[in-house]
Amino acid sequence: NRKKAVELEAALRQLEAAKEAGQKKTTFTIAGEIHNVKITDEAKERLQKELDNTNQSIDVAINAKQGFDEAKSQSDIYYAEEKQKALKSAKDETLAAAEVRLLEARKGSEQELAAKIELIAAKRRMELDNEQLTANQRRAIVLNADKAIVEAKANFNLMQLNEEKAAIQSRLNAVKDGSADELKLKKELLTIERDSELANIDLSEKQKDEIRSRYRKTAIQMDTDFNNALSKNALETEISNIESQLLMVEDGTDEEYRLKVDLIEKKRALEAKAIDESVDNEELKMARITEINARAVKEAANLKYDTEVAANDKITAKLEADAADRYANGVLSETFKHVRKNNSNL
Repeated sequence: NRKKAVELEAALRQLEAAKEAGQKKTTFTIAGEIHNVKITDEAKERLQKELDNTNQSIDVAINAKQGFDEAKSQSDIYYAEEKQKALKSAKDETLAAAEVRLLEARKGSEQELAAKIELIAAKRRMELDNEQLTANQRRAIVLNADKAIVEAKANFNLMQLNEEKAAIQSRLNAVKDGSADELKLKKELLTIERDSELANIDLSEKQKDEIRSRYRKTAIQMDTDFNNALSKNALETEISNIESQLLMVEDGTDEEYRLKVDLIEKKRALEAKAIDESVDNEELKMARITEINARAVKEAANLKYDTEVAANDKITAKLEADAADRYANGVLSETFKHVRKNNSNL
């Protein structure tokens, strides 16, 4: 990340220099990849955003390492003291050895989890060695130990899930809003949040089913929202394209009429989609959509009428022009006949 940040800074300077030199393109290398880019403000903004994200990742890593080093220094002292206490005060050699292994294990590691389970099992054996225990007391010791092991495993899994969650949240900062990559990462994050809730060992099976059902509905809604956004963007793009085409076609042509009809339909579909997504009451939703459809039908009918009237006006105008032309030609013809007759008498 440090090397990438240096390369990004150099690329920004190079882009600025090329811009001042009047160049249209420039080439630079970032993370081993060669980039040939146009010199635009948008290119500069993309580089700056990537540099900011990279620097942020570097800061997070530095802070995390400093915090880890400080915590490790304090924990080393603590574990050294606890290790000595365990060796001196343990009544059972096996128990003492298990406590030492737990203290020596790296925090959050699988070795630490194994050491915790070993310690719980050692304590259970030591307590069960008491011959004066009743059957109920023995059963309680076993159940408590089993529960402690389940809790240790759940806490370990939860810690791993939190680490995965932090990593995914960091990756989310680098993807484009509304993209398929963003959806994929958000669904991965949703799965982690679901598993974190399910890690609670006190949940009943019914409660677990309710959690799974809730997250399943949320995932389905995320897919629906994503697809709706894609559909909306596609309609908006089509509308924009049609409006651009209308600026270039000749007035009164069949092509203009076809484009206007298509524009009415696309706008109707976009408005109806917005109502479908925002109105929950089905009766009200159908009423609003029916109103939109009726308005579009009326608009299309008016367009057709206006187009036909304009076409008829053109035909009438053409007929009148032809009639005038024929009249003019007739008058001229008679005039020329008269002129030729008079000239022949001279």
